[in-house]
Amino acid sequence: MNLDEINREPEELLLTVEIKTTVLGNFVLEVTNTTTEKVIECYSVEELNDFVVALNEINADKQLTIQWLESPDARPEHINEVRMQIMAFEQKIAEEMEGENPPPQDGFDPNAV
Repeated sequence: MNLDEINREPEELLLTVEIKTTVLGNFVLEVTNTTTEKVIECYSVEELNDFVVALNEINADKQLTIQWLESPDARPEHINEVRMQIMAFEQKIAEEMEGENPPPQDGFDPNAV
């Protein structure tokens, strides 16, 4: 083993996102960077996405993996709320992307080939 192998940072960046219930009864997404052990809290899926996008820009050379976890105190309605926010956010992104790349008017789609 050479010095480069010893000093090399991991090529994968793993985030765990744990759905938890706050003392006020709301949900919070507790995000842990497993490399640095830094923890942040996000209160919406959109806030989580903003964090992930920023982290991806900083760590562009690493593969980002997100592992979802459910805390024992996570309520089923919180899990469903997070799922609904994810679906709504994905729909919003899809609509924005569709608006940026409208299909050609003659019906030919070069990406379909």
